[in-house]
Amino acid sequence: MTTTEPFSDTTTVPESHVRAIGAARDALQAAELHMRQAVHEARRQGVTWQQVGDTLGTTRQAAQERFRDL
Repeated sequence: MTTTEPFSDTTTVPESHVRAIGAARDALQAAELHMRQAVHEARRQGVTWQQVGDTLGTTRQAAQERFRDL
């Protein structure tokens, strides 16, 4: 089994990798916003916390906690 050392502060990291990290971060933020909007609208239309939790693969309680501010 081989291991790789993390880049040190003196190693030049290809800019494309840094951009890819930023793009992934942006995609996660956009997906989180989209999910929050979808949950908000679903709840407004009468979807239960149990249904939200089931859809997200979690419990009703966990879904309520995660989206409690909606």
